[in-house]
Amino acid sequence: MVVLGCFGCYNNNLVQLPAQRDVIRKSAALTNHMRANAHSGVILCNVDVVFCCLPQDHHQLRHESFTGFYIMAKTFEHVKAAIQSLHKNTTSEEKVNFYNSWAENYDQDVVVLEYRAPSVAANTVSSHFSGDRDAAVVLDVACGTGEVARQMKSHGFGHFVGIDGSEAMLKVARESGLYQELKQCMMGEEPLPAQWDSFDVVVITGALSVGHVPITVVRELCRSTKPGGYVCMTTRSNHDNLDYKADLERELKQMEEEGLWNCIEATEVENWEKAVSNQEDGYISGVVYLYKKRQQ
Repeated sequence: MVVLGCFGCYNNNLVQLPAQRDVIRKSAALTNHMRANAHSGVILCNVDVVFCCLPQDHHQLRHESFTGFYIMAKTFEHVKAAIQSLHKNTTSEEKVNFYNSWAENYDQDVVVLEYRAPSVAANTVSSHFSGDRDAAVVLDVACGTGEVARQMKSHGFGHFVGIDGSEAMLKVARESGLYQELKQCMMGEEPLPAQWDSFDVVVITGALSVGHVPITVVRELCRSTKPGGYVCMTTRSNHDNLDYKADLERELKQMEEEGLWNCIEATEVENWEKAVSNQEDGYISGVVYLYKKRQQ
């Protein structure tokens, strides 16, 4: 797959930090227009995704408004190699350094991976949450650049607190304008910087996997949630993560037996993301879990 990141000129102003981003799949019309207007002489072909950075009022723009393009093409193999290098990092410092260096390209790289966890988690919460979404406070743990908040905002949620271990990721999340508060924390090494019984929804995607956040963190997620609130978690089902997944599910069940919460949904999802291990091809599956904290 080839992904094109487009930064166009509109009214002689370079659009660099968009308020809104559109992913346009197999957009023949736009691609042909880009071919015709790429003054650098770059020839575009075999385009699967056009990743367009546009201003908030982009629906008012016409294709001919763009007078030039800066184009960056990235293949799946490039992204796969980068993620494999992450798995070679063993210390927390090495992992944080990796994410700090990845922050600038993270959003476009997960498009290449066809990573579905944020949208699946947001859809799962939305399908069960019946409270006032505008007033609800959402804790986004391992928030990264803010994709979960973007997805949940599309479902009507509007108040977000984010926590992540990478300051560079938090910088991108801060620039999104989605979060009322952002905090840096090495989860599993430091206490989660969140008050107990404070959040209507707690979400963690991507981080509950081998070599990342320890399973013990899920108890902190539960403690941070209001009685009657929801905790949504995801993990991968690929071969390298099966032991972690089994341990995670034992802990989730143990917490239910202790009377801390009830399982609302645990759903295996196919085509979670593209496989990046050399031992796997195609797509891997993943799981989304939704728990409701019991009333005290």
